Amino acid sequence: MSESARPAEPALKSAYIAYLEDLWIRRTKVLCLIAIAAIASGVLLDYFVYRHLFYRFLAIRLVTDILLCGLFVLLQTPGARKHYKALGLVWVALPIAHLSAMIGLSDGVVSTYYIGNVLVVIGACLLMPWTFKECLAACLMSWFMYAAACSANWAANGPPPDAQIPQAFYNAFFTVVFSAVGLASSHVADGFRQREFRLRFDLDQKKKE
Repeated sequence: MSESARPAEPALKSAYIAYLEDLWIRRTKVLCLIAIAAIASGVLLDYFVYRHLFYRFLAIRLVTDILLCGLFVLLQTPGARKHYKALGLVWVALPIAHLSAMIGLSDGVVSTYYIGNVLVVIGACLLMPWTFKECLAACLMSWFMYAAACSANWAANGPPPDAQIPQAFYNAFFTVVFSAVGLASSHVADGFRQREFRLRFDLDQKKKE
């Protein structure tokens, strides 16, 4: 909720913050489990697409899943509520980092694994109770990691052949476009969430009266 949109009433404001804390924790737990399953199932994709890198990718996936399991356990603790936003961003960073590492080790800017980063960002923007700024932070993080992976691949293997430049542009274009879709969706959902909570809060207050 933006500063201008936040309710002036202290009771409503504190209730909304408590609601967001609970929602962040619950959604992050669910997304942790989804990410763990998706990352593990990706070994099938690795086997058929990058068989020569299968064991290196397997190691990356195992490490990422172990970290996500640790995050899931951490989310069960009472202290998680104090850092719920940071933990939510850690969740989105881990899948993006593991995909970016595989992109850097494989085909760089022409790797088809770019779509994984797109799915993570879109899923997070749609399912996490983020504000526009929080969604933008996740998108920027995704773009930075993707650019770093492509730059590392470029430095190690040289630029892609001219025939692959259209594919590189295609990947970059849709990475940005789908991130923009996620940003817009997050902004709209945040507005709906605020109005719905205010209505429910006002209704509860009237019932108490």
